[in-house]
Amino acid sequence: MPCERGHAFCLVFVYFYTMTAEEIKVRIHHACPLLAESSAVFSELVNFFLGESKIVPNFGELPRLLAPHRLFRVIRVCGSSIPDCAVRLIDEHPEFTGAKGMLRYYRCPPGVNWWDVERAEDELGNAMLMDVYGWMPDGFTLFETADAGMFELVAILAF
Repeated sequence: MPCERGHAFCLVFVYFYTMTAEEIKVRIHHACPLLAESSAVFSELVNFFLGESKIVPNFGELPRLLAPHRLFRVIRVCGSSIPDCAVRLIDEHPEFTGAKGMLRYYRCPPGVNWWDVERAEDELGNAMLMDVYGWMPDGFTLFETADAGMFELVAILAF
């Protein structure tokens, strides 16, 4: 019976399936067969999609990042806060702004301040030179796995 206003209500259940490392590796190989498992890009993609992130990553972004004829690079920056990591990425690696796509994750201590995440993402968004017809994907997630006072940003870039 369809939901009608005032007569019934609809419930939507969302099921998040946690993939194993092997399942993620199969998806990466399917999207980009020539990407070596020993590469930094491969291992960071596994890290991005594996584990208990605070924001569930979208697996649909994987084939868009690994599109044919792209070059890849991993950049790591550490800072005193999540926004500091974003500013360091902008200052120390300005070439990231020319990327065609980026997946990134933050590592921080437990008890994340979501305003800091929003500030960091605003900083990155303001710095990026986005070609509205060619930019994809742009996704991020966050892991609360770092020691107290340790913050890290790992960016997987596609050029």
